[in-house]
Amino acid sequence: SRDLQTQARLSAGQSIPQAQAAMNALADTLAREYPAADRGWGIKVEPLHAAYHRQMQTPLLIMLGAVMFVLLIACVNVANLLLARATGRKREVAIRVAMGATRRRLITQLLTESLLLAVCGGALGLLLAYAGDRLLTLSMVRYRLSGPNARIIDIDWRVLVFSLAITMTTGAIFGLAPSWATAKTGLSESLKEGGLSTTAEAGRRRLRNALVVCEMALALVLLTGAGLLVRTFVELANVDLGIDPTNVITMGLRLPAYKYASVSQQAVFFRDLMQKIDNIASVKTAGADGGGANVFFQPQGQPPAAPGLEPTASYKIVTPDFLKAMGTRLVAGREFTERDNEGATAVAIISETVARRYWPDSSPLGSHLTVLARVYSGKNSGSPRPLEIVGVAKDVRNDDLWRPEPAVYVPFAQNPVPSAFLVARTAVPPMSVVPAIRDAVRSLDKEQPVNEIRTMSEIVSETYGAIRFPMTLLWVFSALALLLSAVGIFGVMSYAVSRRTQEIAIRMALGASRREVLRLVLREGLWVTLFGVSLGLVGALLLSRVMAGYVYGITSTDPLTFAVASVLLTFVALLASYIPAQRAARVDPMVALRYE
Repeated sequence: SRDLQTQARLSAGQSIPQAQAAMNALADTLAREYPAADRGWGIKVEPLHAAYHRQMQTPLLIMLGAVMFVLLIACVNVANLLLARATGRKREVAIRVAMGATRRRLITQLLTESLLLAVCGGALGLLLAYAGDRLLTLSMVRYRLSGPNARIIDIDWRVLVFSLAITMTTGAIFGLAPSWATAKTGLSESLKEGGLSTTAEAGRRRLRNALVVCEMALALVLLTGAGLLVRTFVELANVDLGIDPTNVITMGLRLPAYKYASVSQQAVFFRDLMQKIDNIASVKTAGADGGGANVFFQPQGQPPAAPGLEPTASYKIVTPDFLKAMGTRLVAGREFTERDNEGATAVAIISETVARRYWPDSSPLGSHLTVLARVYSGKNSGSPRPLEIVGVAKDVRNDDLWRPEPAVYVPFAQNPVPSAFLVARTAVPPMSVVPAIRDAVRSLDKEQPVNEIRTMSEIVSETYGAIRFPMTLLWVFSALALLLSAVGIFGVMSYAVSRRTQEIAIRMALGASRREVLRLVLREGLWVTLFGVSLGLVGALLLSRVMAGYVYGITSTDPLTFAVASVLLTFVALLASYIPAQRAARVDPMVALRYE
């Protein structure tokens, strides 16, 4: 077996690249000395924390991308609000200029106000971040994504400095443009009764609409990514795991070497233990699995593979009723029996994937395969025996839900090992039989403990957690992006309606109906929405290339997901436009004209 991990502490002054160079030289030496076994194989060196937390990398990168999208959407909203605020303060600015204020002083004042708002918002955000940090860590521990160190995420000085820098930068950038536009407004133009000219007002309206288009596009990209993950999770939730986790209890057991030195002692202990567990009234069937490492094997009648390309499978050493206890169905052949002992013909059961891959046009039953590398020291002596294939079992998906695991099952009695994974299918809640199983173990050895007591349903749930966690995070950020987009378009449309009150009043005084006014306002919102959705679809297509490796059962350009995300965003945007449109349709022409 070449599936080996070694931990080593570097000498003083040594680095990871230096250690990698030394291991490369060692691998080259082994390849020259043992070309048949080691040619084409190497050694990879990486920091221990990277190995521990590798599975967290993808969820955190997805979250980081979602955070950046939400940040951009929030910045666009802030820019729109500041533009509207700047327009409303044009008379104030004109008066300040008339009293001697310079453009520099005006920009400084307006920018200071923007930064003050940003700092207040950032402080509130940090308070929310502390609560979110605890929730995020608990979620990662629950889904077993945190490695050995549960406190892997914390708000320290680096996070605070980064947050402060982002807050000040966004406040400055998105406060500077409105401040500059306000400060350069002409004095006489601003003091006129009509305020801004029609051309200037139209230009600002186009800028506000362009910003809303951008935030809607960003929101659609997020919604599409979240939709792809949800569709993937639904597909994986409906996939056949090859087992039935209902009412199954699992636990680990390892026999100490000083008591059970010989393989015959190990075989007798587990045989007697399985009989005692089977005799428990609330246990339907029980089994044990003493393997799990990957091994190389050679199918009968096929030419040997090149070094490093040999067929591999998970090597599972199981008792006769293990497959039945797991709920794994046999699709051909027979299960192991008590007659498959050390003196009998060496046999094996293979998974469907192995059968399809190496015996695609014929039945594998009666054929043979040879395991080229044996894992456990008790049976390593001598040449490996060919194993007669007596059964084909349903594929099982373990840690990797995307694809089934090729497996070779061999009888425990022919391959005894000192440790095993016990499985019992019960007729009652599985945790209730734990005391009885403990008693069964102690009846054989009163000093023998069991560990890792868990239900199979918990294990399956944690397996799904690897995708449920980033999916939940992405949905949270997508919902936030959708809400911000709705607020943005609502604010823009409300402001546009308020600026066009006189125009709407004149239209109604000249005979326009409320329905026509409603249609007028909604049309503008619809055009902004369609531009935003179109731009967002382009961005979502670019995102699909990144998501291609994280979807299952669908394509990364799944039409249904794209359509649902687009329709949802369009509906929310039109709803946000409808409220200001209704307000415009209720304008009293006489009151509006008198006010203006």
